[in-house]
Amino acid sequence: MSHSWQLRGIYTFGKSTDDMSSNDNGTANGEAIFNPLNISSQHGLSDFDVSRRFTIDSLVQLPSPFSEGIGKTILGGWRMSNIVVLQSGLPFTVYTTAAFNPIFDSNGNVIGLKPGSGDFNADGYGYDSPNRPAPGAVSTGSRSDFIKGFASASAFPTPALGSAGNLGRNTYSGPGLASVNSQFSKAISFERFTFEIRADVFNIFNRVNLTQPVSDLSSGQFGQSTSQNLPRSAQFGLHFSF
Repeated sequence: MSHSWQLRGIYTFGKSTDDMSSNDNGTANGEAIFNPLNISSQHGLSDFDVSRRFTIDSLVQLPSPFSEGIGKTILGGWRMSNIVVLQSGLPFTVYTTAAFNPIFDSNGNVIGLKPGSGDFNADGYGYDSPNRPAPGAVSTGSRSDFIKGFASASAFPTPALGSAGNLGRNTYSGPGLASVNSQFSKAISFERFTFEIRADVFNIFNRVNLTQPVSDLSSGQFGQSTSQNLPRSAQFGLHFSF
């Protein structure tokens, strides 16, 4: 702050994996387990994994156009601080909650699954993953991919009858996050009393940060992000200390 400002940037990258962080993510009544008898099949990226994150924080002492008097009292001493956050998206799982819908032969034997069927392994639990799609069938590189749909449901092959899919948990990463948060503050001191005025503006440029896409193959909105996170908001505060 020797010149009335300071600036710092931090870049972090990493990878977090586990078996169970998706167990209480709100999917299928908070029981997002493919097969409790094969926990290793659950291993994948943690729900909270953020592979890349870049933040910038700054603090600026705003100059006053007045050197003395009431003008300096009102317009002097203001500070502006900013926090810029740029990070990659959180992982998500492609799955289906559709019911088991088999095809029967003339003798009543199950010989296959009808299009749109779920519960591929017929265990009575409606949370199964499909097989891996063909290369290039999934596109998650930009926000437009999540607005128009990162893939079609038909791109994910149905597993063999009676078996679970091989796609796995948290295979893809959702939309990234970009936000600029700003704070304006001024402290006025009278002997041993201090009165501080603060205004905080979150996502000051009101960038649309998309939510995770619908990843349930049985949904008509599969592949699309249908809402946003952290729209612009503001809060104002007064703080008195003595």
